[in-house]
Amino acid sequence: MSDCLIGMLSLREVSIVVSSRFEQFGAFTYRLKVCRQLNIVLRCLMKRQCVCRCKFQCYCLIELSCPCVVSEFVGEGFHIGLVAK
Repeated sequence: MSDCLIGMLSLREVSIVVSSRFEQFGAFTYRLKVCRQLNIVLRCLMKRQCVCRCKFQCYCLIELSCPCVVSEFVGEGFHIGLVAK
């Protein structure tokens, strides 16, 4: 299982993880409801590193696609565990 680290800049509040599901080739799709504008850097530590950078606006539903298995989100003072269904 690969570990993924998520770094959040200008973090104020993140609501919930709406869903995380398997896609082809073991990719995940994350839907987050964001209450404040923030910048997210998703970094996957795998054989081949992949870095996803996204900017989020207030109260937007966004999707992050990353071809790896995520163990947890590591932010500023909180951890969100993701389980594949």
